[in-house]
Amino acid sequence: MNAAECARRTGLTVRALRVYERHGLIEPARSDTTIPASGATLALSRAVDALIRGAEQHSESIGLRWDMYESISLKLQFDNVEPERGGLFTNVQAGFHGPVRVVGLAADFVF
Repeated sequence: MNAAECARRTGLTVRALRVYERHGLIEPARSDTTIPASGATLALSRAVDALIRGAEQHSESIGLRWDMYESISLKLQFDNVEPERGGLFTNVQAGFHGPVRVVGLAADFVF
């Protein structure tokens, strides 16, 4: 069963299922035939293969949200990712040791 089917059966959204999965509240059963290893899904397929092989990474995140107006919010987030054995990164170059630090800024609008 895919995420959309599970969401339909449980009455949850796919996004909610992904949040529960990320926090370890649920663990989906995946097979190697779930994600095609070609085209647009190639990077995702490689990441799933890395998870299966036991690649690890540790991440810390901190974020701020400011509701500028009733329908506009501004978000700032900092992520520190420390991969082990390549982590979940694809196309890791020789000599890469990490950590990777990412700063993101987003504006969300509700219509």
